[in-house]
Amino acid sequence: MYRVRATYRYQKEDVDELSFDVGEIIQVIEFDDTEDQEEGWLMGVKESTGEKGLFPANFTRPI
Repeated sequence: MYRVRATYRYQKEDVDELSFDVGEIIQVIEFDDTEDQEEGWLMGVKESTGEKGLFPANFTRPI
């Protein structure tokens, strides 16, 4: 789909979320089930580790 760069640090609050530091690159992917998607949240894979999870879109910007 597309990639984003973290503009803020985010610490996951649930097991299905993704933690990241400022500057990390995340590949945005489609939700397995579109009914799980909440407004303002994206599903992604962190490029540095391959870890997959949800994250708040407003903590990142597209690159």
